[in-house]
Amino acid sequence: MSTVMLQLGSKVYIANAVAGEPGVIRDLRDGRATVEWTEPAYFSRHAVGELVPDESFLSGWPDLGERAA
Repeated sequence: MSTVMLQLGSKVYIANAVAGEPGVIRDLRDGRATVEWTEPAYFSRHAVGELVPDESFLSGWPDLGERAA
């Protein structure tokens, strides 16, 4: 599986709450990300390890070739 680096503008979910609309990373500092959520509208801060990327916006992630058999 490829490694995905989160960056400003990445669409993400909280790892154990992959439901609803993804948030957008607005700031990355000291291993933490500030995420803007739209429903309801608010910002929250999370350790980068608590976040997972929104797969629908990442072509080829995870590597599709690894699943082909």
